[in-house]
Amino acid sequence: MPGITPTVHNIRALSRRFFFERPRTGRARTRIMTLQRTLGWLLLASHIPMGALAQAPPPPRATATPTPEVPAHQLEAPPTNLTPPELRSRPVPMYPATAHGNATVTLELLINTEGHVAKATVTQSAGPAFDRSATAAAMGLRFSPARRGSTAIPAVIAFSFYFEAPPQATPTTPGAPRSPAQVEAPDSPVLGESTLVVHGPPPRREPTRHTLAPKEVQTAAGTAGDVLRALENMPGVARPAWGSGSLVIRGSAPEDSLLFVEGAGVPFAYHLGEGSSVIPSDLLEGLDFYPGNFGPQFGRGMGGAVDIRLRSPRRDRVGARAQIDVLDARALVETPLFRGGGLLVGARRSWLDAWFGPVMGSTGLAVVAAPVYWDAQLVFEQDLAEGTQARLSVVAADDRLEVFVRSPSADAPAIAGNVGGGARFVRTQIKLDSTLHEQLHLTQSLTYGFTDVDQRFGKDYFTLQSHELWLRSELQWQLDPRLQAIAGLDGTFSRHLVDGRFHPYSGDDEFDSPFFGRPARSFQDTVDFLRPAGYLALQWTPSPGLVLIPSLRADYTGDTGQLTYDPRLSARYQLANTVLKAGLGLYHQPPALEESAEGLGTSTVRSNRAIHGSLGFEQTLAQGLTVGIDGFYKHLQNLVTAKADETRLLGARFTNQGNGYVLGGEALLRFQHQRFRSTLSYTLSRSIRRREPSAPAELAEFDQTHVLSTTAQLELGDSWSLGMRFRYVTGVPFSPYDGGLLDLDAGAYAPFQLSENRYSERLPDFHQLDLRLEKRWRTGPIKLAAYLEVRNAYNRRSIEDVIYNYNYSERTWVQGLPILPVLGFRGEL
Repeated sequence: MPGITPTVHNIRALSRRFFFERPRTGRARTRIMTLQRTLGWLLLASHIPMGALAQAPPPPRATATPTPEVPAHQLEAPPTNLTPPELRSRPVPMYPATAHGNATVTLELLINTEGHVAKATVTQSAGPAFDRSATAAAMGLRFSPARRGSTAIPAVIAFSFYFEAPPQATPTTPGAPRSPAQVEAPDSPVLGESTLVVHGPPPRREPTRHTLAPKEVQTAAGTAGDVLRALENMPGVARPAWGSGSLVIRGSAPEDSLLFVEGAGVPFAYHLGEGSSVIPSDLLEGLDFYPGNFGPQFGRGMGGAVDIRLRSPRRDRVGARAQIDVLDARALVETPLFRGGGLLVGARRSWLDAWFGPVMGSTGLAVVAAPVYWDAQLVFEQDLAEGTQARLSVVAADDRLEVFVRSPSADAPAIAGNVGGGARFVRTQIKLDSTLHEQLHLTQSLTYGFTDVDQRFGKDYFTLQSHELWLRSELQWQLDPRLQAIAGLDGTFSRHLVDGRFHPYSGDDEFDSPFFGRPARSFQDTVDFLRPAGYLALQWTPSPGLVLIPSLRADYTGDTGQLTYDPRLSARYQLANTVLKAGLGLYHQPPALEESAEGLGTSTVRSNRAIHGSLGFEQTLAQGLTVGIDGFYKHLQNLVTAKADETRLLGARFTNQGNGYVLGGEALLRFQHQRFRSTLSYTLSRSIRRREPSAPAELAEFDQTHVLSTTAQLELGDSWSLGMRFRYVTGVPFSPYDGGLLDLDAGAYAPFQLSENRYSERLPDFHQLDLRLEKRWRTGPIKLAAYLEVRNAYNRRSIEDVIYNYNYSERTWVQGLPILPVLGFRGEL
């Protein structure tokens, strides 16, 4: 499992091992499918977006002005203790001799503490000639530096040059410079929240990183403004199993990838597996997605990584946001507090329990405790000494559902009575952000987490209570303009209280007795994990445009007594409108709780191991049109697998006999022009596993060969917008049963399966079209919006699973959701 946090897919995998399945030898078959599917139908319709309403303005004519993302009159003021850079001198770029027409070039400028432009990167190209002229002029800009209080600090701003073509009648001499671009710049720049970065850009320690902001996905079809849901549109992200709410990244199993909130792990991302994300997008500054080859700050995982960043409270005025729909009610309040401080409080609570019982009753399941979820958030920030900021943040979430099964299924007669349970977590973090010197920056955080999970399946049950501590500390030292050193600590300690009644693993033969026919076993114990780590990295710019980042991470896994070293290297080279990038690194992932815990697991088990390699480029093709292509390869070694052993409590012993690989490529095409923007992402991959070196190669359970997603959003005018999303995904593989044999001891049929048929078939391919129409308006200080989102617009019932009859002689498909129209409203003060 990633790190120590019991993520929701790990919890489900652990429960599956305790209650249902033989170890990693077949596709998970849920014995309470009616319950989960009903929840999926209800919750997939619940993604009501939150957030401020923002209407993108037309491109400004000013040639030397920072580019706000929203109209100036709607911009939130920067925090009162921060002073943005102020433009002092503005050299005018020359109109290129070989160019024609008007053009706008947008750059990202890194402004040092002396007010000089240390780096200029083109973010919106108008072509090589315009870009060269704008970049040359940008290096001559002079600012008064950004300040926190009276201390000068580095800053990053967006900055645009507008080139206006000379009149046709203007004579030109071959080889002579053309007329300069016209200048219409305000006396001081107007900065939005997203244009000022207090401590400069974070060190880029990976070849590929996708950053999503709430404003980018607010009106996107199919995501309902949820930033986490928008990950489905990113290259490298496959479609997860229905109802799992997990992430499948570049062919890795969900438990191989990492999910953090401000650097601390969280156990699940979505309410009840398919609902809204547990942290509303209103509270997010953004999300960083690393599909592979991530930097040394992250470890204990060999898939991808997602890091969610919480935003700062408002410090200029009181703000409030509220929302209500058929599933839940939400509210958020933020206000300045004390001098140089701000407070933000948010909460949400469902009311499914008001009407869920009668719906479930029609399925033959009596409701004991209807599905209820809630979440709450608190963020308090305060400036301390000059250059130091403190933050206290608390995020919490709770899910619960329990039903009574009157008629158990034929293949699982033991699953009767109360079925269900709950999961909840709290994360409390104290974080200090300090500028010790102009070239020295220190970030420290301490997080306490509590996770509580309980699941019951008739007489069988499983409970897990976890107390966890995360300590993170990172020092960034700018040794000179071309070299930055990064040193960090990343330590975790956790105590897990495990209690369960379960049936042991089945064997590895082609025929297994029904799980409910095996004698039940019990386990109750306290398990402690200590897993400290440290890392070093250098960000070196040996020549203009070239960045090399060698790094080394060392991890100690206390439960296995193993010390691992992960060397990593990433490189990026920018030449005009082209960026070349590459990465190579080693990644270790500790065994899961049930694999290494004393009494449950095997003492000789060690960490999984993966080597990541990637190579790609990013290219600006034309104004507003960019493309990125990456090839990737993951070589998997020492994978933990299970072998039947009746002498063990779980009925299996664990070894590092597995291996495999993932090979693929991905592309991302972006286009934005005035009121229209669109993306196209495509991933081609193959994920292969072997249970042991002598076993035949087979498809991984989460292999999906083709993943295509395209989105488009058009501003129609008068604050109307129209959006669409289309997705196509290859069906996941599954292992068909070859029949059933009657087990007289158990009194029921058990399936048998020929080893050569493992993962020999696939579910039918998935494809779906989502549409969205939105209207925004303002009533005094209140911003409102209403939208209609139609999911699965052409009403295709996708195939989500396969089930068999009582003797495994016949099978049928499990269909997904039909067309779903969703009407929603939101507002902000």
